[in-house]
Amino acid sequence: MIFDQVLALSPNHAQTYFNRGVMHYQMGNVGEAIADLQQAAQCFHEQGETIAYQNTLHVLEQMQTTPSAFA
Repeated sequence: MIFDQVLALSPNHAQTYFNRGVMHYQMGNVGEAIADLQQAAQCFHEQGETIAYQNTLHVLEQMQTTPSAFA
């Protein structure tokens, strides 16, 4: 999978974690989606990407409260 290849080369690439998380969610892999989005949020936070960090937290919250919104 391309996401895994990118993360092997750049393990702190937040946007890749985010994109892979959304993909997992769309495939019904909720646990993996949440794990990737949490990792994305952590990376965004550590990189000082405040807006991306807040947006990722919002997506996580929405996934957990209204799962059908992302299916």
